[in-house]
Amino acid sequence: MVVATWNVRFFSQSNGGLRSDPALIRRAAWALAALPEPPSVLALQEVEGPSLRTGGEGVIDRFVSALDAAMAAHDRPGRFTASWVEAHRLGPWLRTGLAVLCAEPLALTGPPAVIELRGGRGPIQRRLALDASIEGDQGRLRVVAAHVGLPALRHGPRFDRRMGETANQLAQIDRLLDHLRGEDPVLVLGDFNATPGSEVVRRLIASGLTRASLPRPTARFLDLDLHLDHLFTRGITVVDVTVPSTRRGPFAGLSDHVPILARVGSG
Repeated sequence: MVVATWNVRFFSQSNGGLRSDPALIRRAAWALAALPEPPSVLALQEVEGPSLRTGGEGVIDRFVSALDAAMAAHDRPGRFTASWVEAHRLGPWLRTGLAVLCAEPLALTGPPAVIELRGGRGPIQRRLALDASIEGDQGRLRVVAAHVGLPALRHGPRFDRRMGETANQLAQIDRLLDHLRGEDPVLVLGDFNATPGSEVVRRLIASGLTRASLPRPTARFLDLDLHLDHLFTRGITVVDVTVPSTRRGPFAGLSDHVPILARVGSG
């Protein structure tokens, strides 16, 4: 089974973040469906909900429709279902959140549990993780999809040196780790806004999670290539990991992040 995590930046990279772009949604869906083995489980961050920017329609529904059409065009089986949860709201203008998707014959056993990651102030710094249970022929898979906040601005101007090091981020990770206590198998993935050697990542590893080694950076911002997205496991084997290029190829330019794609197996 292939699982993936991707911060899609509202599907608005083509217009500088102003609004979701239907053409970019279709391109993103096509890029995933054209992979040698498309993901069966997909965690997305920064997905818009119904708002004035979207004409009152949830973007996740558009993306699922586009992904189903792209999979069918590539003669790939399975239709996707999705669960979206709001994280931020700026009046009627903007709603954005996290989503977990899975393809048939996999199925979400119910709405994901919402983990409030405290440690930030204001609507944009409200961060969540979703704890989803996915049922399939091989049993149940627990997936925790997270989006950790950016470093607080008071910690200095060089954001690339403080990704995963600031008090607000560490408070959010401690909240997530409180929820993850135990020994049950789990897949933890998402946009952690933290570099591999940061205190955020060190705390996740110290808790007993294993971080998958990534072959290249996952995000590009101000001409900097950064490792900000991660995949951790407990009791689940990562067979191999693919990260598309941020500079060229089918995923370049679709977001300021590229997806992590991992083939996983039991224990």
